[in-house]
Amino acid sequence: MGFDSLTPKIILDCFFKQGQRPTGALIPLNSYENRVYEVPVEDGPSLIAKFYRQNRWSSQTIADEHRFASQLVEAEIPVLAPLALPKPAPEAISLGYDHDFHYAFFPKLKGREKPEMDASETRQIGRLMGRLHNMGEKNIMPHRPKLDFESFVYSPTQILLQNNYIPEQLQSSFGSFLNGFMPLLKTFFDRPVKIISLHGDCHIGNILWNKDGPHLVDFDDMIVGPPVQDLWMLFSGSKEEMQTQVDNFLEGYEVFRSFDRSTLGLIEPLRSARMIRHAAWIGQRFGEEAFKKAFPYYDQNRYWESLFLNLKEQTSIIQEQRELI
Repeated sequence: MGFDSLTPKIILDCFFKQGQRPTGALIPLNSYENRVYEVPVEDGPSLIAKFYRQNRWSSQTIADEHRFASQLVEAEIPVLAPLALPKPAPEAISLGYDHDFHYAFFPKLKGREKPEMDASETRQIGRLMGRLHNMGEKNIMPHRPKLDFESFVYSPTQILLQNNYIPEQLQSSFGSFLNGFMPLLKTFFDRPVKIISLHGDCHIGNILWNKDGPHLVDFDDMIVGPPVQDLWMLFSGSKEEMQTQVDNFLEGYEVFRSFDRSTLGLIEPLRSARMIRHAAWIGQRFGEEAFKKAFPYYDQNRYWESLFLNLKEQTSIIQEQRELI
């Protein structure tokens, strides 16, 4: 099974089942975890079709993603939500299931990414996320993953330790490092924090801008966790530059809700966890041709040496940060 069995005929069959008349054209869009296509249809604008990777999420988990996005749209928060289907799966009116694939249709949103945001735009994103988090606090989705040490640090680290792509000369030292790094991260992840429903993967690539402002897309990695997870990936540059960006974001955010600034101490542990999870994720998928083409350096020494060095640098940053608390 897998995406090799997702043929153009199956994709078009799903459209016909839902009462759509596709022209027959399929335009692949950039997505590694799922398969996403722009599909022109007769007598209407093109639709975006998303076919979910099999055995990754349960139907209830996907339904929670759809439900939350739809609630945000109803609250007039600018996000992209899936469309209702004439013949949905039982779990959600926007979720289709056929040929062993869950799928959803989305309207085509015209917009562009902004590699950099100025102060005004950063405050605007802060206001958007403040409103989103108000909804996330009211609607904690029961089937979505929780951001905790077990799922975001321990499990991906174990996957990484069993990775056959780590160069032999690094396996021992890298393994020892990771086993020592986990307890340090655990001290941060074990701290009690308020958790809400989040976008979960909020970076500039998931924000599209048009004449109406910013729109948040792709809730595929939606989680339940501390609000800080939805802001730290938006910032880059020197320590001073990032601090200015954080201040601008929170100025907008706190128009709608307060923010626990003590949780800003989770940013570097979260960054470290993302580095580990990303490497483990590629390793799990590296047998697929799409991943080999996208990450050709993954089985090369330089990738692992760079990851090892970056994680060591993270250790120093986090240890220094802990000493200051």
